[in-house]
Amino acid sequence: MLKCKITRGHRSKFRIKGKVGDLATETCLLVNQIYAGIKKNNPDAAEAYQHKLLACLLDPASPVWKEIDHE
Repeated sequence: MLKCKITRGHRSKFRIKGKVGDLATETCLLVNQIYAGIKKNNPDAAEAYQHKLLACLLDPASPVWKEIDHE
């Protein structure tokens, strides 16, 4: 189960619990909802979002794969 709250100032709180497969599915659902929301308003921006997100996910040096210091 993924629970996330992002507030102004980019502060965030997460609760992450469950099997890897379930967490991956929930992460993909979140990406899908964001993509669909963008595409509804601007298909070109949705395509740019898709390419940027894929680049971030596929790059091993991407900040996506680094642990964030929460202190």
